[in-house]
Amino acid sequence: MDKFGERAVLGFGLFMVSFFTLLTALSQNYSQLLIFRSLGGLGSSMFSVSAGSLLMRSVTDDFRARAQSLYNGGFLLGGISGPAFGGLLAAISLRAPFFVYSVTLAMAAMTALFFLSEKKLGKKVDAPISKIGHTTISQAFKLRPYQIALILAFINNWILFGLRSSIFALFVTDQLKSTATIAGIGLTIGALIQGIFMLKAGKYSDLKGRKAALLYGGAYILFGILMLAFATNIYWYMLSMALFGLGEFGIRVNGINPDGVVKGSGIFAGGWGANRAKQYGVEESKLGEFYAQRTILKKEVLPEHIAAAVFVILGGDLTLTTGLHIPVDGGVAAAFLR
Repeated sequence: MDKFGERAVLGFGLFMVSFFTLLTALSQNYSQLLIFRSLGGLGSSMFSVSAGSLLMRSVTDDFRARAQSLYNGGFLLGGISGPAFGGLLAAISLRAPFFVYSVTLAMAAMTALFFLSEKKLGKKVDAPISKIGHTTISQAFKLRPYQIALILAFINNWILFGLRSSIFALFVTDQLKSTATIAGIGLTIGALIQGIFMLKAGKYSDLKGRKAALLYGGAYILFGILMLAFATNIYWYMLSMALFGLGEFGIRVNGINPDGVVKGSGIFAGGWGANRAKQYGVEESKLGEFYAQRTILKKEVLPEHIAAAVFVILGGDLTLTTGLHIPVDGGVAAAFLR
């Protein structure tokens, strides 16, 4: 890239992916499919690195994180809308998505080669090496900040792209005994929340520093992983996916788990309460008191108890608490953490 320039590498990389995607669409067996997709990955690395370099020299450091957020937003939007559009094309033919992808990549490559100019990108600063210094790859590997950045980048991509894309769907269907649709909804929730707060996260990084954003984001993603590891139902799964989406933005995700709330409940008022009362042999007006006798505290759970728990979470006393799950049920031993 230093030799040929970002624009040339970007355009050639896009054309390379476009060409091998076309061959992928025409492949006749799995071996050909695997080879062509792998070769296309080389082009992906070319345009990804060159695009990042273009981005870094197109904006100042004060706005770099916000620019990166907007740039990643394009990938996120594609990740959300792409499968839906690809699904429609797959109904026509399983090869159709690859043909369309190849054409759109070729269009992007032509845009990079013919419409991106130095006048629009901003000229490089050719400062003497004696003034700014020159860092080689071997020297960079010896720098502790660079080593940490590489480790964090690997972990981030391994979890958010590798683990999330390959394991989550199987986890939901096999361990939580739910459907692939629920798995997809969870991934979509995480992606949507991430997209909503992406620019705000970039602004936070620009104003507070990269280190703070990395620390908070890494901590929240860790909480999401731990919640997912101990998830026993789809509600925990949804909460952990929301935590994944919000983690890199420093936004707290906590939950309330009420149980036995009869007063003010739309579910019980719709006939459910009368059926439950008849089954247990009690008056419907005494159903809340009946449920209370099954708890440790022997007290009925009321709407104001739920509101009090919400107030605690939203108040200013738990600003560094996330991933918290508060039961408001009077004490149900079967629901205790194990």
